[in-house]
Amino acid sequence: MQKPTQAALLGILTIFSIGLITSTDRVASFVLPSSLETLAYIRIPSILLCFFLWVAVGQRSAFHFPIQSIQWRRVLVPACMWLVPTAFLVLSHTVWVPYISKPLDIVAFMVTGLLAEEFLFRGAIYDLVLRVFEGHTASKVAVGYSALFFGLGHLQYHNFSLTESALTQISYTIVMGVFFGIVRERSGSIWPCVLMHVMNNSFTLIVGLT
Repeated sequence: MQKPTQAALLGILTIFSIGLITSTDRVASFVLPSSLETLAYIRIPSILLCFFLWVAVGQRSAFHFPIQSIQWRRVLVPACMWLVPTAFLVLSHTVWVPYISKPLDIVAFMVTGLLAEEFLFRGAIYDLVLRVFEGHTASKVAVGYSALFFGLGHLQYHNFSLTESALTQISYTIVMGVFFGIVRERSGSIWPCVLMHVMNNSFTLIVGLT
C-alpha cells in the first residue's frame, strides 16, 4: 500500500473513529434478530470490526506480548504516572465517574468496549500513523494523534452533545491516551495498554459497585 493511499485511509478512519464503535453496534442491533440484540449491546460487532481493521493495516508484532524483550522500567513509569493519581482521584470520589453496575454494562465497559477502543486507537490508527509519518518523530506523532482521536471518540458516548460531562471526559481521555500511547511505543505491544485500560476502568467499576 503506497503512502498516499495510507494517508487517505488514515484520514477516513480517524474521521469515522469519532463515532465508529457506537454506530457499528447500533446498526448491528437493527440487523440482528431480537434474540441476538444482546451481542450488539455488549459491543461484539464493534470489537470484531476494530480487530479486523487493525489486522488489515496494523503491525503483526504489536499483537504479541514480548514479555522477555520489554524494558519494564520504561513501561511501568508512564503506567504508574497515570494509574496512581487516577486511582486516588476516582476512589476518593474527587472526580465524577459514570455509574456502572448492570452485568451487561460491566462486560462492555471492562472487556468488549475496552478492547474495541484499543484495537482501533492504539492498534489501527497508531500503526497507520507510523506508516504515514516516517522517521524519528513518527512515534511521537502516533502517540499524540491516537490520543486526540481517542479522546474525541468518547463524544459518541454522550450522543455527540457538547455537555460539561462530555468535554470533561474528552479532556481526561486525551491525556489518558497520551500515557497509553507512550506505553504502546515503549513496549511495542498493544497488550500493556489493554492491561492499563482494564486497571483504569476497574477504579470506576469499584466506585459503582460500592
